[in-house]
Order: sequence, then C-alpha cells, then structure tokens
Amino acid sequence: MKKLLYLLLFLPLGLFGQTQVVNVGTSPNDGTGDNLRNAFIKQNLNWSAVRDSFGNIYREVQTRTLLNDSLDQLRSDAVPLTTYGWLKTDTAYSHGQIITYDQLQSFAGGGGSLGMYQLRGIVGTTTGFPTDGDSLIINTGFISHPHIEVYRDGSMQWLNSGLTNNTGTLEDVYVFNSTTGSIIVRPVFATGEKVIVHAYDPVIWHELIPEGGAGGGGGSGESTLLTSILGFYELDEISGGTVSDATGNQDGDTYAYLNETGKFGKSEGFYDPEEVINIPFNASQVINGNTASVSVWVKLTTLPSATTHEACLIRATVSTSPWETIILYIGTDNKAHFTVTNTGTTDYTVESAGTLSAGVWYNVVGVCNGANPLKLYLNGADVSASAGTFSGTMYVNDSNWYMGNEYGSGSMGLVGNIDAVGIWSKALSGAEVTELQTATYPFN
Repeated sequence: MKKLLYLLLFLPLGLFGQTQVVNVGTSPNDGTGDNLRNAFIKQNLNWSAVRDSFGNIYREVQTRTLLNDSLDQLRSDAVPLTTYGWLKTDTAYSHGQIITYDQLQSFAGGGGSLGMYQLRGIVGTTTGFPTDGDSLIINTGFISHPHIEVYRDGSMQWLNSGLTNNTGTLEDVYVFNSTTGSIIVRPVFATGEKVIVHAYDPVIWHELIPEGGAGGGGGSGESTLLTSILGFYELDEISGGTVSDATGNQDGDTYAYLNETGKFGKSEGFYDPEEVINIPFNASQVINGNTASVSVWVKLTTLPSATTHEACLIRATVSTSPWETIILYIGTDNKAHFTVTNTGTTDYTVESAGTLSAGVWYNVVGVCNGANPLKLYLNGADVSASAGTFSGTMYVNDSNWYMGNEYGSGSMGLVGNIDAVGIWSKALSGAEVTELQTATYPFN
C-alpha cells in the first residue's frame, strides 16, 4: 500500500518535469504535515488546465503572467476612440470614408457652414445677455446658421412662422428674423431664467459669445417702454366681449365693434356714442405721484367738430369729485387735448398745435413729467401748445379706465377706430414715443 501511495504522488512530477513538494504526514493530527487528502488538494490548486499551442500545461502562476503580458500588449496597441470621426456624406466624401477627429475639426473650421452653434446664459446674470423684461435676443451667428431652436428653463419654445418678423409673438412661442439674426419671445424674459439657443448646420458645436448690450446683440437691450407699464391693449380680438391686457394686469369689457383693420393688426370701431371699452379697477393700474403717460392710436371717421361733442380716447376715473384724474381726448376744435388733475382738484392741460383729419391714423401721446410743462405728441412729434406746468400730486384713480367714451353715457363718444392703447406710471421720453410709431407690445 505504501508503494502505491508513492507511485501516485510522484507520477505527475515525472510526466511533466515539474517540482512540487508536499509534506504528507501519517495522520491529520500528528503534527508532521498534511494528511493525504489535503496534499492532493494542494497539488491540484497549483496546476492550471491551460495549454499552449504545443499542448503544454501551465501552472496557475505561469498562466497569470501570460494573461498580464497579453493585456499589456492589447493596451499598447489600442487606438483611442476620439481619434476617429464620423462618416462624411457630402459630395467630397460620397463613399463614406472615415476621417479622424482632427481632420473633421479642420474640415469644419472655426464657424464653418457645417457647425452647430449655441448661445446660452442666465437672464440678468450672463454679461451681454437679456435682462428682466427683455423680449429680444440678437446674434450675428444666427444669420448664417438660421435653423433655430429656443429653450427656456429646459422647455423648447415653438416658432411661429405665421407672424411677420416685427410684430411680436403669442404666448410661449418665438418669431425669428434670419436677416437681422433677432429672436422675439413672449412672455418676456425673467431674471434667473436659463436660456439656450441652438443654431443648426450640424456637425460640430461652437460656443457663441454674447456680443454685448443687455439685449444680447450689442444694442440697448429690452425696450424701456416695458418699464413702469401698467397696461397695454392691442385690441386684436376678433370675437367676444373681452379685451386682453398684454401685460397681464387687467383685462376689460368691450361694447365696440371687433375685428376691424387697425394700425397694428386689428382695432375696435366706435360708431355709436354708447360704445365704450371699460377696464375694471385694479390696484396695479393705480397711478400715485406726479408722472404718467397714455398712448392711443386713433383714426377718426367723423371729426368732433361735425358731431358737436368731444371724443374721449382714454380716461382714468375717480369715484367722487373731481371724477377723473387723467383724460386724453379730441376736442370740438379737432385738436388733441391732455388734462391731468392734482389732489387739489386743479386741472392742468396741454393741446396740440394743429388739428387732426378724418381717415388718418394718429398716435396721440400725453405725458405728465412732474413739475414740468405737460407734453402732447402726434405721430412722434412734440406738438405741445398752451401747455400747463403740473404742480403737486395727481389725484389717485380709484375707479375704472374708459376708452372711446367718457362715462359710457355718450357724452364724449368717439366715431372712428382705436388701436394699441398703453398706460404708464412714468413720463415717456421722446425716444420712447418715437419707438411707439413702429412697434407694439413687447416693442422689439
């Protein structure tokens, strides 16, 4: 039996020429070594069933060495994925050859026609980017790469291609002018809003740099007409009995004719002295202080001199005497008049130097600028005459605003059309009045 054990123990060593020493004791607990079973286990663990191409069997340690060498070789021969580009599909590479990443960058060039461009920033934070209340982004990079996507706080905005490039937008859409590289959005931007604009011509992204100016295009940024605005009524409704305030402050009720041709889009027609637009009282439209401005586009069908009564354009009312604090109207002399009342119930008035004609659109703007003479503008020109100098504080309007009639009683009924009515708690500048001649809300 002892001879058989020795034969089994040394048979593998003779066959393969390997040296493996195992100390085998007579029993598991005699202290001289391992018992027979454990000796065979050790023997097996030190051999690996891995053969090379010549049929040689390697030990575990040898196998690990070979594997590590092989892995090192694979790593040294590996080619980084970024060294390869994509299949080119233009006419020069119509067969789909692969070019390297460096070649692709060189081919696209800095701002080449194959690039993808993006402009991104935070409203009111990124230098040269839009600020609070802005509605305009301009960048020359959009002109040559006119496939535009606009994202606001992660939400993609929809392009309204049905609107002309200078008429503004509807809610949550934008208008793009590829000639000027301008994007008009609505609603206007708010501080902290994250904005990304993608300009297509894909293969590579290029970062665009804001070009200065709060409007993102080197200009003056958002229109200052958006500052201190209390209400703006575009009067573009085509049905119903409601007029919308574009600023969101206070919608109103209308008893005039809708869907008539206006200076900007649609207007409302007034043919009966009882027809009026009524804007219910809203605290956000109260004017406190000594500055205010109102603007109305009007086209008279019949002059007040022919109707023998004045024609109210817009009026801010008071619930008790003196009954009104601001009124802009056309008198029976066919001149424009603007009157403001202070807390002492003193009226201050300015009238236009010339008269209005029937069938012509006029932008009539009245401005109260503190302790200064009142001003009146017709189609952007200062036509102030016999101007009173305001003193004190305006009587607070604590009731409704009216357009097209003084009270809705027919005492100052307008005969004609009204469009694009604006209310501000500040004194408009001459430049802002000029801007009103070509733009409506949001004025960009």
